[in-house]
Amino acid sequence: MKTMRVGVVHHRLTARGGGEFLAMVTIEALRDADIDVWLISNDSSLETVSESIRTSYGRELKVGKHIRPLHGLLSGVNKFSLYQRILVMLTAKRLLEGGKLDLIINTHGDMIPFSLKGKYILYCHYPTSLAIMESPRYKRFPLNLYARPYVWLLRKWKPSGEEIVLTNSNFTKAKIKEVWGVEADVVYPPVDIRSFWNEKREGREASIVSVGRFVREKRFEVIIKAFSKVAEEVEGSKLYLIGSSQATGSIRYMHELRELAKKLSIENRVIMMPDAPFADLLDVLGRCKVYVHAMVNEHFGISVVQAMASGLAVIVHKSGGPYEDIIEKGRWGLAFEDVDELSEKIYSLLSDEDLWNHYSSLSLRRAHAFSEDEYKVKIIKYVDELAST
Repeated sequence: MKTMRVGVVHHRLTARGGGEFLAMVTIEALRDADIDVWLISNDSSLETVSESIRTSYGRELKVGKHIRPLHGLLSGVNKFSLYQRILVMLTAKRLLEGGKLDLIINTHGDMIPFSLKGKYILYCHYPTSLAIMESPRYKRFPLNLYARPYVWLLRKWKPSGEEIVLTNSNFTKAKIKEVWGVEADVVYPPVDIRSFWNEKREGREASIVSVGRFVREKRFEVIIKAFSKVAEEVEGSKLYLIGSSQATGSIRYMHELRELAKKLSIENRVIMMPDAPFADLLDVLGRCKVYVHAMVNEHFGISVVQAMASGLAVIVHKSGGPYEDIIEKGRWGLAFEDVDELSEKIYSLLSDEDLWNHYSSLSLRRAHAFSEDEYKVKIIKYVDELAST
């Protein structure tokens, strides 16, 4: 019997975010099911991807073949990344229609303006047209002009009705329905619960941590401002900011964050850790007490679940997937709307040991709902469903 061959499509797996972890686990699930996997991405080489995965997640990536639409020097160019994504999907479409692949899984999540009839699974993290329109950086010149043609292309996309659309939360499901009229299935993204699991209670620092790419949408400045109020009251407390600095504008944003911390006289207590190794991430999460996620309308928030599995009490913005799906509007964690409310909730958790223990216990209980095993079973079910049609 012929071995099924599936193409996993992702713009760049070296971005080191939650979407990249989902792509990696999807590849693992397919390989565990004895399916031949081809990776289609704009990464410069498979070796580069493997090293990034090893550093970020402590895993080994294995695929049957790596297809690169961008070759040579072009593969190292990060400019015009929105439009580079189209090349990845065009390549996948050509391979599918040419019989080289049996099925495509798009883990990057763009709604590209063509459909791959009958053999296409799209995991949409959030409608990209909405993400661009809601992003502050795409509202300013020249990025507003740069993004306009891409948004136009995205709006041209119409579902064929034959693809399977998956998404990460009920929040994003509603957005997809609003924009495209598609009824997406919610499949929570995988979280490496086992690696992050930490029930340690004693000896933790009275400190805060936030994890996410160094981009303005993550709103690290809000956390710095809130922490500046707490730092006056909680002696020895620190704020750790951990994430990838690979995005366009990350270096400039990090410089602005450092200047803000300096202006607030807390520069020695705000510790920025760009592109930190996986072991360092685990170490910091295992030492801190409180995790803060400040992004507005975050689509899901894998780092929130990672923090919960690490035993931290979590505080998220009162919007999006973290609020609606992960903490279920306050059942499993705390939420905030502005800087003052955030600083008050951070202080309450750091100053009241019983309160912190309560929310730490809730975090550990809730984290089980987002395991890798559950995701792997579900993604293979959808692959089998398409393969049998």
